[in-house]
Amino acid sequence: MIDIWNKGFKNFSQNNEDGLIEYIFNNIKFKNKIVFEICAGDGIECNAANLIINHDFNAFLFDGNYNEIKKGVDFYSNNEKVRFICDWITCENIKDLIDKTCLITNEIDLLSLDVDGNDYWILKEIIQNDLLNPRVIVLEYQDILGPFMSLTIPYDPKFNAWEHDCYGGPNYCGASLKAFINLLKDKYVFVFCEEKGFNAFFIRIDEYEKQTEIKECTDIKVCFEIPKVKFGIENRFPRVRNLEWVSL
Repeated sequence: MIDIWNKGFKNFSQNNEDGLIEYIFNNIKFKNKIVFEICAGDGIECNAANLIINHDFNAFLFDGNYNEIKKGVDFYSNNEKVRFICDWITCENIKDLIDKTCLITNEIDLLSLDVDGNDYWILKEIIQNDLLNPRVIVLEYQDILGPFMSLTIPYDPKFNAWEHDCYGGPNYCGASLKAFINLLKDKYVFVFCEEKGFNAFFIRIDEYEKQTEIKECTDIKVCFEIPKVKFGIENRFPRVRNLEWVSL
């Protein structure tokens, strides 16, 4: 994994995701240069921004914070390929929001999702109903749940992580890496996490099989040996252990 992390770099992403996304596409190539980012904030520091600014992507950036979106609209005011969608994302409205983009295909190069809440349920709605067919998916997972548990929060369309324990977190939200791998296993290969243990990277199986350099990560325990992650497992998870979790 260290060899992969050395390929990472940060232009606009939170950590080194920009380089890792480029590394994947250096191997599978861009196809239609469309990116969806769900909960992109202002769209300036996010996983889509480097693709927009340096690779001429069409971008659909979703967020529920009007003030953040306003900053993004101002920043990209001269880029007609960037569209912001402002709404509180739920399983009930995600289809309508995607339909409003008027895409002529559901296949996109990249889906990035970081809701800090109903991530698992929204992703399940997208993938199982074929609302989008991403070639690559980047997901933030709840690292404090460790490598062995397949857990997420109960679905609640009004869920707000900041109403719960947020020491070092938020801590009560999202889903474990194992839960995401199990959800996607019939269609996607988990290839690596980034070096701070926030995001997981998946390649669609048909695209994965066309290249030979990137290998499937079959032992996810390596993603939980990162010092920040180990601290979270030991110190943050006990704070929310007794809250309601759904076993998948």
